[in-house]
Amino acid sequence: VQEYRGIPVLVYPAQDTGIVYFSLYFALNGIRKEALAEVGEFADLLMSLPTENYTVQQLRQAIRRDLGTLAFGTTAISADHDPDRAIPLLQVVCSVMKKNLGKAVDLILEIIQKTKFEPEMIKPLIAQEAEMNRQNLISAGHAAAVLRTASQYNASDAAKEYRSGDKSIEWTANLNKNFDEKIGTLIDNLYMYQ
Repeated sequence: VQEYRGIPVLVYPAQDTGIVYFSLYFALNGIRKEALAEVGEFADLLMSLPTENYTVQQLRQAIRRDLGTLAFGTTAISADHDPDRAIPLLQVVCSVMKKNLGKAVDLILEIIQKTKFEPEMIKPLIAQEAEMNRQNLISAGHAAAVLRTASQYNASDAAKEYRSGDKSIEWTANLNKNFDEKIGTLIDNLYMYQ
């Protein structure tokens, strides 16, 4: 266990190849299951919108130039191996050359804390996501059915259902259909997650 900028970090020793692979997990304790689709949208929008100091193009260039990979998402883990309890998490996965580790951390903080949620940029992303969800249900509806069924048996799959299953698909379709009346509340909540 080490400390980095005041945060406890668990480091696993590995052969030094000059590349650092790391995952960051931010616990989302207290988030209601009904809000998981919204939190997932927060993660999905990161890197697709400008930040205070970067345009989307500049952000993508900085990631390609200074990092290997960078992805944001959500997941859930069972709490104390109890199938009835789960902790939802915001997840950041990154690979970077060791010499650029500081740049990676700064860029991740910029993206998480300073993304600008602009309605005119969000609207086409939501429309695209809603259509992609519709097409996925047509081509792989069985996967949604499996997740829906699994969600009845343990809390982590229930969280996944609200994040990426039918509940999330319904939430995105509703947002897309009623975008103008719902976007104000959504943006307020997205800034709260920062």
